[in-house]
Amino acid sequence: MKSILNLINVFFFTHYFESKSIRILTTSLCFVLSFQFPNFELNTNPKENKLKILFGSCLHQDRPSPILETVAKETPDYFFLLGDNIYFDTENAEEKRSAYVKLDENPFWKALTNISKIRSTWDDHDFGINDSGGEYSDKVKSRELYVEYLAKHHPKNIQLGKQNKEGIYFSEGIVWKGKSIGFVFLDTRFFRSPLKRTIASYFLRRKHYRENEDPQATILGEDQWVWLKDVLEKKYDLLLLVSSIQVLATGHPFEKWQNFPKERERLFELLESSNAKEVLILSGDRHIAEIYQLQIGKKTLTEITSSSLNLPLKHLPLEYSSEFKIGKSFDLENFGRVTLTESDEGVGFVAEILDQNANVVLSVSNPKAEKRE
Repeated sequence: MKSILNLINVFFFTHYFESKSIRILTTSLCFVLSFQFPNFELNTNPKENKLKILFGSCLHQDRPSPILETVAKETPDYFFLLGDNIYFDTENAEEKRSAYVKLDENPFWKALTNISKIRSTWDDHDFGINDSGGEYSDKVKSRELYVEYLAKHHPKNIQLGKQNKEGIYFSEGIVWKGKSIGFVFLDTRFFRSPLKRTIASYFLRRKHYRENEDPQATILGEDQWVWLKDVLEKKYDLLLLVSSIQVLATGHPFEKWQNFPKERERLFELLESSNAKEVLILSGDRHIAEIYQLQIGKKTLTEITSSSLNLPLKHLPLEYSSEFKIGKSFDLENFGRVTLTESDEGVGFVAEILDQNANVVLSVSNPKAEKRE
C-alpha cells in the first residue's frame, strides 16, 4: 500500500503541470483508494513530517471569538472541541438550539470547519445546566441537538455512545506515517452520578465539591466502561484521551475526576494495562490552562488543559496547588496544540498552550519529540 501512495505522489508532482490526463488518472485513483482504505490521505507535501491537532473549550456564542481566526491560521489537521462549545443553561434543551445556530453562523467557525477535521465532546453548559450530570431531565433532547449541530462534522461511520442513542462517547483510529494513533472521546455527563457539595459551599454560596465515596457512584456508567476497556485493548503508538473535565488534577474544589476517586482509580488501572505506548490526556472546563504529569507503573500520563477560548474568568481565584501540576496556570484566552513527529521509537509529541496571538505560554513534550525549529 505504501508503494502505491508513493507512486501517486511521484505522478502527481512530476506531471501536474504537464499532462491533464495524468491529473485525471491520479484523481480517479485517489477517489477509488479513499473508499477501499478509509484512512487513506494523499500527502501533498512529502517533506511534511508532522501532524497538527489543535483543541480548546469554553466557547461562548455571544462573545467575540477572534481566537478562532488564530486557530484557523494554524491550518490544523484536526480541531478538537472539548466541551462547553456553547453556553445556554436551561432545563428545556430545545432552547439551546439558538446558541448552536449562532455558532454555526460564526464566520471564524465556518472557516475552521472548512479547513480542518472537527471532533468534539460536550461539557455541562452545552449538555444541560451548570455542573449537571445524568440527573439532567432533558438529556435525550440535548443529545439530539449535539448530533445535529456538532456531530455532523464527524465521519459518518463513527457511532456515538450506545446503540440506543445514549451518550456521545466514541473512538477513532488513524494510521499516520505507519504509526497507530487513537482518539478516545469520553462522555463525562450523560451517565454521571450527582456531585456531593462541601458543607462550606452552602455558606459560601459557591459550587465546591467533595469526594463521592459511594461505591455505586459513576462518571462514565458501566456500559461506557465496558466499551472503554475494549477500546484500550487495541494497540496504539499514541493514545489521545479526551475528557471534558480534568483527570489528574487534585486540590481545587471544582469538577474533576478526583471527585469520584474510585472511578479515577479505575481509569488509571485501565490506562496502565492498556496497549497504548504513550498516553496524552486533553481536557477543558476550568477557564484556565494547565499541564499535569503522573507516573503509573511504567507509563507516564501527561494531561494538558485548555480553557477558555473566549470566556476567561479573571475575577475568580481558579489556580490551586496540585502535586502533579507542572509550572503555573494561564488564565487568559487560549487554545492547545499537539504536534506529532515521526520517530523510530514511536511517536513524538509536543503539547502546547497558545494565547490568542498564537504565542506559546505553556509546553510539555515526550522524549521522542523532535525539537521545534
